[in-house]
Amino acid sequence: MRAVWWVSAVVLIAMGVFFLSVPVRRGIGAQASSGGIKGSNYGLGRQFRLGIKASPAIVQADLGRFLWFVDTKVGQVAISNPGNAEASVSIDIQGLAQDDEGRLRFIPATREIASALSVSKRSFLLAPGASCNVNLTLDSGYARRRDSAGLCAALKVRCLPSSSYACASSCVTSPGIMVPVLVRLPGNSENCIAVEDVCMRADDGDGTNRVRIKIRNEGGAYVVANGVLRLERKGSSSRDGGVLGFQVAPGLVLPGCSRWLEAQIPRNRLRVGDYEASFEIEANGKTGLKSSFMMNVDQSGRVAICVP
Repeated sequence: MRAVWWVSAVVLIAMGVFFLSVPVRRGIGAQASSGGIKGSNYGLGRQFRLGIKASPAIVQADLGRFLWFVDTKVGQVAISNPGNAEASVSIDIQGLAQDDEGRLRFIPATREIASALSVSKRSFLLAPGASCNVNLTLDSGYARRRDSAGLCAALKVRCLPSSSYACASSCVTSPGIMVPVLVRLPGNSENCIAVEDVCMRADDGDGTNRVRIKIRNEGGAYVVANGVLRLERKGSSSRDGGVLGFQVAPGLVLPGCSRWLEAQIPRNRLRVGDYEASFEIEANGKTGLKSSFMMNVDQSGRVAICVP
């Protein structure tokens, strides 16, 4: 009898251990594959990624006026988190500059710019895959100014792990992004551009000749400049092709800055001889300037600008 009781006890204990062990295994499995990212997952080797995206990548706004009312709504930027961890997002106002190749540089904002441009949200949390719309507005007093034609600034958008992920040693953070903001004020649409220089760019090895025109924006608002380069071979007739036209690629020019614009002439497009060259540059769709010069094409097909 004792033997039967002892065997029954062993069987019941074994069954109890089996049933108790099943939910424990299931719990660990669910925790490891869960889409939710919790602190208990850190020990399982999962890598957390933080990222940030903005759309549009650049904000351009021409403010309008109705009688005495000025529309101060600059635009809206959608900030999204493509990572797999919750992000703490912060936005600061930066200044904007430009080099002569058109590359934008971000600099500390002046007090005037920092107070003129405002955002609806300076800091917020973004869950993985979520997005948030940030509205941009201009100070009404600045928008009505007569001594200024526009404003150029940038949003510095940074993200860090939220407090829920701050202790995760495997969290990969993003350096952040910059969003340029370009605003033109109403009633200040005059374009003031000038030519600083004209030259040929060194051959990149593909045989394309590149005529470069350096444009300076002497106005107070941003401009988008483009144009046409026209070439007419001296002594040619209409049967020889007449006037050839080549597009000057468009480029953004910030107020007070200069940058190179470029027209490309394909290989073997020009015959040997002298050419009368002229270009017409537009800024924001309006003709801003015209200029002319002489060019020469030698036997090897090399193009040079003739300096008087």
